[in-house]
Amino acid sequence: MSVYILGGSTTGGGGVDDDPARAWPALLLQRRGGAAQVHFKNAIEPSYFLHCAERFAPNNSVPVAASVLDLGPNLWSPNAVLSLQRLVTQTRLLTRAPRVGLVGWGGKASLKHDLSKLRAVSDATGAAVLLPAVRSYADEVHPDADAHAAIARAVDDFVDGALGGAVDPNASWRPPRERCFEAAQIPHIGRGWPLVAYGPQRGKQGLRPEEGTPLRIPAAPLSQACGVVVTLGYLRTERPGTLSVACSSACECSEVRGFWQRAINPYPKIATALTRPLRVTGSSSFWMAQNQSCTVRLAGYGDTMLTGFYLRAFDADDVHNAAISAKPAHRRLVDACNGVLN
Repeated sequence: MSVYILGGSTTGGGGVDDDPARAWPALLLQRRGGAAQVHFKNAIEPSYFLHCAERFAPNNSVPVAASVLDLGPNLWSPNAVLSLQRLVTQTRLLTRAPRVGLVGWGGKASLKHDLSKLRAVSDATGAAVLLPAVRSYADEVHPDADAHAAIARAVDDFVDGALGGAVDPNASWRPPRERCFEAAQIPHIGRGWPLVAYGPQRGKQGLRPEEGTPLRIPAAPLSQACGVVVTLGYLRTERPGTLSVACSSACECSEVRGFWQRAINPYPKIATALTRPLRVTGSSSFWMAQNQSCTVRLAGYGDTMLTGFYLRAFDADDVHNAAISAKPAHRRLVDACNGVLN
């Protein structure tokens, strides 16, 4: 049996010199033996793992005893709780493991608000909140070596436990039609932005804007899609940065209709600056009426980078949200989807 783990920088060794061999998943295997299937990426929110989920699919030849999501300190956006709820369901159905644990800790005042968010996800999904005895930190966010050992013990106890963390196996989720590109794979027309490595051990990549030079990305149609949700991943720091989005005349793009749209999915101008001294990955989505090839044009300046470009076919929830809107672009999307998703 194996343990399936998704996480951020702590999972990969944040707080112990970014060394995965000293991180809590490695310590977990030292305690219990067996195998672990681990996917992590620094400074991402749960939404990162929602795009093209097959990239993170477990090896089904090795049964998964339990799944653990180590994303407690990675819930900074207004949409993070909903994304983590969806990730719990996705993980339950991908791994076929009946139990999901959420790693959290509240040893620092700056992290205590994350525990309330984890408990909200637990209440909505049935996933268990794991509270290791984390009392010491290597920096403002990351636990030190002793705390990594405490996390490993808490996860070990959860995996061996008989109760807690059961997630409904009949929850609704199926893989959408998607196309995903990380920074190095993003297609572009003509001159592009330089690919830059950054982050711990320079393990992350992004396309750095060149002021005055737009990035033109071709978005080929998705099969049988009446509309497309386009999501941009980008670097956020405390320093000013902006991305501006436009679409070619061959297609019509518009903002996502939803509550708090400007905070959750700003469009067409995305201000990337944070109010805290962090370097994290943010995301913003917009809608595209796509019945032929489209080109997305990005302009940017300041301290930001494009880290991902994701396309997802419209689903019934998207059509429902568009139908509530009175905006002509949204009405045309609804008309295009009539008879396609019904």
